[in-house]
Amino acid sequence: MFQSLSIRTELKIGPRLVLAGKLLRARGDEIEQMINRELANNPALELVPERKLRDENSRQERLACTWRLGSDRFSSMRAGYGQTFDEIEEYFAQRRSPLEGLVDQASILTNTSDWELVVSLIYCLDHRGLLVDPADRLASKLGVPQESVERAIKVLQRLDPPGIAARDIRECFLIQCAHLEAEGRDCHSVRQILTLAWDDFLHQQWLRVARKIGETKQVVQEAVGFMRANLYPYPLSIGEGSSINEDTLRVVDLIFQEENQSDPPTYSIRIPGAEMFELRVCAQVQEAFQSSTTPSAGLSGHERCWIRDQVDRAQIVVDALSQRWGTLRRIGEYLLRTQKDFITHGPLYLKPITQAVLAKELGLHESTVSRAVKDKNVQMPDGHLVPLQAFFDPTLAAKEAIRTLQNSASEPMCDREIAEQLESKGLRLARRTVAKYRLEMSQ
Repeated sequence: MFQSLSIRTELKIGPRLVLAGKLLRARGDEIEQMINRELANNPALELVPERKLRDENSRQERLACTWRLGSDRFSSMRAGYGQTFDEIEEYFAQRRSPLEGLVDQASILTNTSDWELVVSLIYCLDHRGLLVDPADRLASKLGVPQESVERAIKVLQRLDPPGIAARDIRECFLIQCAHLEAEGRDCHSVRQILTLAWDDFLHQQWLRVARKIGETKQVVQEAVGFMRANLYPYPLSIGEGSSINEDTLRVVDLIFQEENQSDPPTYSIRIPGAEMFELRVCAQVQEAFQSSTTPSAGLSGHERCWIRDQVDRAQIVVDALSQRWGTLRRIGEYLLRTQKDFITHGPLYLKPITQAVLAKELGLHESTVSRAVKDKNVQMPDGHLVPLQAFFDPTLAAKEAIRTLQNSASEPMCDREIAEQLESKGLRLARRTVAKYRLEMSQ
């Protein structure tokens, strides 16, 4: 029997590496929870005294960062400048959900016998405000006759905003047409498109739509323009109380702020989390640990081991958190150097870049960059928020070009026309690519 010796390298993942990865991957709101949990469980860990920013001023500053979502250059962001913390706090205290608003309306239009059924159906609506389950399935689920369900659905479809409780987008548009006609608006051509040429309308086959409804292409384009301006596929998204979505309270992980209004402007980087959560090992506990090895300390072996574990854990947390802030700062500084036009002027000026390229430039592993970028938000110099991942979205500039072209057009454009217009501006996109991006933008 022969024995041989060999040398090989093994990578062991210790608690330091695990915690560093966990803190790097965590969202801003999760970081606060994790830090508070560590502070509560470990007496050897403490906040640097001047970093205890739990007073009213810091709350106002932090919430103000998450509130400013408006920008003319990013049409997908919501406007909301200038509110104070008290106004924001009062808004959320008084805010009612869209479903509660529907319940209030239904109470006026419904008699006592149908009240519970109508309310039950309101809470069967999906997030768009549509009622996707057929009436017979709803009747079986609620244990009532199908006729009662159909009667209750008619009540719901009279509520505001119009289109509530439609079974699909086509019916939603037809319900909205009925409301517009009751106000004296002419929806004849739109109704014909919805009833006679819906499939061709979805595929933007305007000539076929025109033939099926017996009108010219110009009439079809005018009807489509009317639909874009007056109809909306998701009625619950514009209902009372839904003007601010959950993104309103997103935590800011990185801030690009303008230093001066020179031309070109100069920017600096702030990391709010690093300013709010600067941790250190408690000096008293560390001193107790150093003196615990002396015989005069009078501590048992178990007590000395416990103090050592707490100090070691505290140091690991401090190092891991420092690594998170350092990685975010390095990524921010790189983006500030390479994407200044995007930061200053908007998505049309985004230069294609991948996380792999950034990782190579910074000497980091690609998985480290991926963890640092995921679920993080950047506040731009004009106050609006964008996901950090947007800097690595190769489709962002093309989508913004399509959106800008659509907004500036005097009449609706089909995918082929958009592709031709973009090609004349130096951006080549296939027609089906344009169709794909438009579909993603509408979701």
